[in-house]
Amino acid sequence: MEYNELESNIGHIFIKKNLLDRALTTKGCVNESKQQNPNSPPIQSQDAFCTLGDAVLKLILVDYLIKNKGYNKSGEITEEKNKLRIEKHLPRLVGNLILVIS
Repeated sequence: MEYNELESNIGHIFIKKNLLDRALTTKGCVNESKQQNPNSPPIQSQDAFCTLGDAVLKLILVDYLIKNKGYNKSGEITEEKNKLRIEKHLPRLVGNLILVIS
């Protein structure tokens, strides 16, 4: 798969394109590939990366709440972190990064 347009849009060149392929491969794509090509080598989905991404997001949110909002109690941090993780708030936090994959 070609990622030139994506790389141009975000201003980053991916060295290990195989990791990018995996990060963008859903379970549905893996299942479809198995059905269409049962004898081909298995491909991996993004599941592990999703788990890692969730952990990184939590780390960033907790760091932000402690450093910028003055939260210092576990209960407060957890409550506010959960509010910020709601989908409607995330786009506001990360801006309007649009990834276009051709």
